[in-house]
Amino acid sequence: MTIAWDKTETHKAFIDSPEYADFMKLFKPTMPEGGAKVEMIHAHFDRDPLPAWTAKVTEHAYITPKAGEKDAVLDVLKRIADTLEQHPEVSTGAASGT
Repeated sequence: MTIAWDKTETHKAFIDSPEYADFMKLFKPTMPEGGAKVEMIHAHFDRDPLPAWTAKVTEHAYITPKAGEKDAVLDVLKRIADTLEQHPEVSTGAASGT
């Protein structure tokens, strides 16, 4: 499931609201006894991610760099995205987030 938020704080405010419990109750009938593990990842994108979401196929890669290499990985991802944007015949582009 993907939900777009304007900022992380808006999502956190929703989690703290009374409506969140009602939202989560919708899933209860489909979850295993005792509940299910829910993992959320907030991505703050370096560019508009909409082209990736409107493509026929969207790849999600979760990358955990080794210690001290986060900036280097982000640089590589930016260069990949820049290259893909120059080739609309093969890709609608890419966006990376942290």
